[in-house]
Amino acid sequence: MAGKKKKKKAAKKPSRIIINAQAPEECRVALVEEGRLEAFELESLGYEKTKGNIYKGRIKNIETGLQAVFIDIGLNRNGYLPFDEIHPEYYGYVEKKPRLQDLLKKGQDILVQVVKEETPLKGAYCTTYLSIPGRFLVLMPGNPQVGVSRKIEDEKERKRLKDILKKSKLPEGVGIIARTAAFKGTKAEIQKDLRYLSRLWNSLKKTVKSVQTPALIYEDRELATRFIRDYLTSDVAEIVVDHKETFERVRSFLKIISPRYVSRVSLYKGDEPVFEHYGIESQIEQIFQPRIELPSGGYLVIEPTEALVSIDVNSGKNIKEKDLEDTALATNLEAAEEIARQLKLRDLGGIVVVDFIDMKSRANRLQVERRMRQCLKKDKAKTEVSRISRFGLLELVRQKLKSPVRALSYVKCPCCKGAGLVKSVESLSILYLRKLGSMLSAGSESSEAGHVVLEVPPQVASYLLNKKRAEILRLEEDYSVIIQVEPRDRLGAEEHYLYWVKDRKNGNIK
Repeated sequence: MAGKKKKKKAAKKPSRIIINAQAPEECRVALVEEGRLEAFELESLGYEKTKGNIYKGRIKNIETGLQAVFIDIGLNRNGYLPFDEIHPEYYGYVEKKPRLQDLLKKGQDILVQVVKEETPLKGAYCTTYLSIPGRFLVLMPGNPQVGVSRKIEDEKERKRLKDILKKSKLPEGVGIIARTAAFKGTKAEIQKDLRYLSRLWNSLKKTVKSVQTPALIYEDRELATRFIRDYLTSDVAEIVVDHKETFERVRSFLKIISPRYVSRVSLYKGDEPVFEHYGIESQIEQIFQPRIELPSGGYLVIEPTEALVSIDVNSGKNIKEKDLEDTALATNLEAAEEIARQLKLRDLGGIVVVDFIDMKSRANRLQVERRMRQCLKKDKAKTEVSRISRFGLLELVRQKLKSPVRALSYVKCPCCKGAGLVKSVESLSILYLRKLGSMLSAGSESSEAGHVVLEVPPQVASYLLNKKRAEILRLEEDYSVIIQVEPRDRLGAEEHYLYWVKDRKNGNIK
């Protein structure tokens, strides 16, 4: 209409990769799109990354019952290699697989790659199907196939990339897959990446022959350059680094893989911490919290457990819609987008169960399922999504790419041992009185001393001496002993020491 001015579109904020590497103990890297945190990775000094590493290992044990072998690859625990992860080149391309004990021998050297990192209870999960990532491509020794990432859905672009790869000269017996980053990449860039990977593979083959077992053959790049390799696209307008040495390392890396991006790297010299300056520190803190607020007033509660990750969706203060069904749909759609983002940021893998707000309309449930699948397409990890059940639950399975960031920054609470709860002062006081009574009734060679000491945290000692003094006096009279309650600041919430004085002198604390 005449006389009306068109509204100006808000200027699109540039996408940035921000690298915080000032602290020697910790390196943090973030991808920010439109001012919103979309990817985040962290590495600490005490954390040894092994996922993606290639080792020359030696078979230590063959377990026919498990159909797997255990391999010494130089880590704390032996690596675990199941039969399904053994490449056919070890037994020939035959219809019927041979028995595991006929296939491999104890003491045999074998080349493996770590798929899942070792834990305090399990060794690293390994495979003989090797893959070496580059900027645009992934080299796959022993798997002579040419493919394109499923994340690239444009058929014309898929065909163009396949044609480039098929016409390229590949090392013998080696396959190649175009990564998502190859989308719209030039032929020259892709072939340059292929030449780099081919040279690297030839170098690794020579290393394998010359080193003693066990040995690390290939180690993935450090966090800053690895993140740039995986997330750098034409949409990234700037790479900001707050550490001089890391800045130089990033520039050198880009000169090799993508020289045209070198000019986009800048060294941050501000007084304010770099993440604070770009307004993402608070978003990073949210990654470690169980509760996530939604813009509409609803919220999520994310609880990782040993078996699965549970996510509860709540409407909270969202009362904008006319009726409950509309409120549920609006909140669930918003939640689906945030859940996909949080799974990626926290790198939560395995089974994920989402308890959406109940919706009566089947069309509404289908809409939420579609939104969930659509948002998960941005995730580099493989995912499978089920339908919403009649109980309002949606199940999905997500591939675990690395250790969750929470595990790199937090340790198990020494007070609650990971339970998230500690006993109340009242419950602890009653518990210690029971233990005291049990100890006195059992007696010991030291009971002749007639003196018992109970060391507890100050708040528990105060409760016992004030609220439970009568019970303590009764025990003293019944067993003819002196009971001494000692407050100790050094003790945690559920820690205590209970001993006969004679045992304490002998160094036997009970």
